[in-house]
Amino acid sequence: MHVVYPEVTCFSGIHVLHIAISYIMLFIFGLIVMVTTLLNYENRYTRDPTSKVNSKSDIMMLLQKLVYVFFFTFFSQD
Repeated sequence: MHVVYPEVTCFSGIHVLHIAISYIMLFIFGLIVMVTTLLNYENRYTRDPTSKVNSKSDIMMLLQKLVYVFFFTFFSQD
């Protein structure tokens, strides 16, 4: 039940559609961020492997942050 408006029941009716669309858009946004991250870091102008950030490690860091945010949002006790 909603705290401010007790007559509003979450996860029913139009709320389910809104949540489904939100998760689909979040997934699409995540894919765009991952593809952009992979394509942005190119190391073709120098032979030094430490000159730029490695895109694979940056993707792993983004996924790790995403998992942390997910667990903090859904499993935290307020």
